[in-house]
Amino acid sequence: MLRPSWIFVVLGFLSIGISLAIRTNEAVWILLLILLLGLYYRRINWRSLLLAVVTLIVVFLPIFYYNNLTFGNPFNFGYLRSDTGALPTEFKVETSNKYLQYLQIAFMPFGWHPRAIWHNFFTYGLQLFWYLFIPAILGGFILLKQSLRDKNKRSYILTLVIVSGLLLLYYGSWVFADPLTVSLNMLGLSYVRYWLPIYILFLPLWVMLFLAIIDRWESFKLKALLSLIFIGGFVGLSIYQLYFFGNDNLRLIKKNIQDYHTIYNNVVAGVEDNAVIWSERSDKIFFPQKKVIFGHDNQEFVGIKNLLDKKIPVYYFGFTLSDREFADFNNKISDYKVKLTQDQMKIGERQSLYKFDIK
Repeated sequence: MLRPSWIFVVLGFLSIGISLAIRTNEAVWILLLILLLGLYYRRINWRSLLLAVVTLIVVFLPIFYYNNLTFGNPFNFGYLRSDTGALPTEFKVETSNKYLQYLQIAFMPFGWHPRAIWHNFFTYGLQLFWYLFIPAILGGFILLKQSLRDKNKRSYILTLVIVSGLLLLYYGSWVFADPLTVSLNMLGLSYVRYWLPIYILFLPLWVMLFLAIIDRWESFKLKALLSLIFIGGFVGLSIYQLYFFGNDNLRLIKKNIQDYHTIYNNVVAGVEDNAVIWSERSDKIFFPQKKVIFGHDNQEFVGIKNLLDKKIPVYYFGFTLSDREFADFNNKISDYKVKLTQDQMKIGERQSLYKFDIK
C-alpha cells in the first residue's frame, strides 16, 4: 500500500486544524479517530506524523496569538483556563488523582450518568429523528453482514462506533440547569448540534437499507416509485421538522426576530442614549447597540448601584410584574441600596421597562 502523499497530509490537517480552531474541545475524538484509523490502515509514519503536527501548529498560531490578547495566556481557551486551572462550573470532575482528572476532562467532563445519556440520546436522537434512525438501524445489519468481506466497511463501523461512543459519553451526561431552555427548544437545543456527526454517520446506513430494497425489484417504474416514497418522505419530514415542528422552528424564529426588532426600537425610543439595560434573559435583544448587564447571582446590583452613583440611568427589562412581584423584587434588592421605581413603560403584551433608582 502506498504511503500518503505529503500534499494530502498537509491539506487534510489544514482542514482539520481550521475545524478545530472553530471548536477546539472536539479535538479529543477527532484526533483519536484519526490515530485509530491510521493504525487500522497501517498508514502512520514519522514523516507524516511530524508534518501533521507542524501543520496543526501553524494553523493554531493566530489562535494562540488572540488567546494571549484575550485571556493573557496563549493556551487559555474559552472553556479551559490553563493558567489558573479553573474549569467551567458545568464540569463535574470528581477525582483527586491528577491523571484521572485529565482523562475525565477529556472524555467525561460532565460526569458519568448512564440514564441521562440514554434519555438525552433517545429524546434528541431516536425520537426526534426517528425517520433517520429506524431505517439506519436496519441498514446497520446489512452493513455488518457486508463488512465480513470488506475492510473499508469495517473501518466505517469503527468510525461510527468511536465517534458515536465518544460524543455520547462526552455530552450525554450534561443536564441543563435551566428547564425553560429544555421546554422551549428541540432542534435548537445544544445536544442536536453536538451530535451532528452522529446523525451524519447514520445517513449512509439509511442509504444502505434504501438501496437494498430498491435492488430487489427489476421494474424501473417500481424503483422510481419506491425512490420517490423513500427520498420524498425523508425530505418532506425534514422540511416539516425544520419549518413547523416545536417551538424553535424557522417560522417561529423569524417571528421572534421580528418581535425583537420591535422591542428594541420601542425600548431605545424610551431611554437615554447612555442608558444601561439589565435583563435576566433578553440581553441579546439590545447588545451590542446598547450597554447591557446580565447576571443571576445578585452581584450585578452592586454594579447597578455604582452606575446610578455616577448618574448613569439603568433600566430593567423583563416580564411585566404584578404589584406583589414588584414589591418582592424591591425587597430582594433592598440590601444593595437600589430599587425599581413606578416609572414603567409597557413593551408589547407581556413585557415592561422599569427604571432603577437609588434607595
